Amino acid sequence: MDKILLTGASGRIGNRLAVSLLNSGYTVQGLDLMPAKVSHPHYSHVQTNFKDSFDLEACVDGVSSVLHMGAMMSWHPNDNAAMFEANVSATQLLLAAAKEAEVSRFVFASSGEVYPEVAETVFPITEDMELNPTSFYGLTKKLGEELVTFYQRKGLETVVLRFPHTQSADEVLDPDSFFSGPRFFLDSKIKQMEFFGNTSAAKMLQGLKDNDGAKMIVQHGEEDRLPYHMHIAD
Repeated sequence: MDKILLTGASGRIGNRLAVSLLNSGYTVQGLDLMPAKVSHPHYSHVQTNFKDSFDLEACVDGVSSVLHMGAMMSWHPNDNAAMFEANVSATQLLLAAAKEAEVSRFVFASSGEVYPEVAETVFPITEDMELNPTSFYGLTKKLGEELVTFYQRKGLETVVLRFPHTQSADEVLDPDSFFSGPRFFLDSKIKQMEFFGNTSAAKMLQGLKDNDGAKMIVQHGEEDRLPYHMHIAD
């Protein structure tokens, strides 16, 4: 029975993937900053931050593949240093451990932010497009991809998956969703602008509110005023 190391095992994607792997007969070693969300005889879990002292070599020992789903996503400038640690430094540590343990395959969860998706000059987006991230999060994912490519040249079989905006239907329709709320709903966008300290934008948006309930919004570019294309995976 193949053993899989799954980072981000308690996350939105990782948790679903853990259940799918277990149902398919795999043994799963979960690794996440959060506690385990899975209870199964073939599932074990290490709750840790990569900056903590833990035995990474023991986590990769005996695994056939590493699925690196774990990451930090933020658009707040104060989080840039923490994002670099989580998305770049942790990826390098994991790649080095996987190479040393002679793991068969390393799968890296990247993002459409490396293109980026919301500022495409050609449509549709294809995998051979130039990578030109405009967010720090997208930059960390591009750097992660470069690390993965480096270890590929060193003999570690790797796969890069560039996820678009990944949501379930109920999250897309939920004004309070952390990911979708500010993209589609006025009240959530106002809260996001206030959180970022963009008081002028929040004040302008406040003027659009009325008593009709949750208003939806369409975001667009500043110059061409064309609506953003949002790529969504279920």
